[in-house]
Amino acid sequence: DEAPKPDVTKSGKRRYSSSAPDGGEHETATEQAGMQSNAGNAPAPKLARGAAATTDATSPVPDDDTGKAAAGGRKRARTSGTAAAAAHGTTPPAPDAGASPALEVVQHRPGEVRVIFTCFDDIHREAQLKRVVRECGGKVLENASDAHTCTHCVVDRKSIKRTVKLCIAVSRARHLVDGAWLEESARVHGFVSEASFALRGRFASASGAASKWSFDAEASMARAAEAPCLRGCTFLLTKSVMPKPDDLGLIIEAAGGKVTTRLPPTLTGDESVRYYAVSCPADTGTTAPLKKQGHTIIKAESVLLAVIQQDAKVLA
Repeated sequence: DEAPKPDVTKSGKRRYSSSAPDGGEHETATEQAGMQSNAGNAPAPKLARGAAATTDATSPVPDDDTGKAAAGGRKRARTSGTAAAAAHGTTPPAPDAGASPALEVVQHRPGEVRVIFTCFDDIHREAQLKRVVRECGGKVLENASDAHTCTHCVVDRKSIKRTVKLCIAVSRARHLVDGAWLEESARVHGFVSEASFALRGRFASASGAASKWSFDAEASMARAAEAPCLRGCTFLLTKSVMPKPDDLGLIIEAAGGKVTTRLPPTLTGDESVRYYAVSCPADTGTTAPLKKQGHTIIKAESVLLAVIQQDAKVLA
């Protein structure tokens, strides 16, 4: 092979040119030192193809095209850094532990997700979450009469009350979730998995409430998924009960029970159907004859407790 031929620069220094493995040129240490000393007077070098420009803290924000080029350079730098770390047997830095990873969107057919809302003291938050349901392709159910068709019941876990809608939803909804489910769904523009937002734990009436009740949300939903708690039960509702007979009837039917206007005049004791008269002190005149016929007289409170706990034994 021929020896590299020296070349003489304007400064009189010799420079040797030889083919480098990457197709570039090697420069002598003398020339490199000269370049560094003259760096302050030399014009800014042109960037090689593929090189990324850097800016200091006072540089203006780049426009779209420049920003894309810089982003591409940063992406390549991160990739190169990770590969270099792997080559040297070191571990690349872990992602920020404080960052909240977005949950994956669960695919649904349009209108498949039907949501009922209840137990919200903040009506503005409730309105915002309803908007999220619609934007994600779901349907909002406004009336208790439609609650038996819901797939999801969304509540504010900080203000749980034993509402008509909640009682129906415990029996019929597939998911009982906190409002945070929709807030996360809004972040990713689609319904996310309900698992992380399912209502769990025991909830109870306020300390000063006239009616005392409590239920374990997860246990009640699990029992409802196995079988309707009021299946095989028929109820006669007197006119003065609270909730009103129409609302109480919706709760009973959602839980698998039936509502009737007449009870059989006599009982043999071996009926496959259990009959109940749901009454209150104001309707004693109506229930007195039923009691003589052997029918069980209960309060509306017993029905509500049986449904919220999904346990018909409460009726006995």
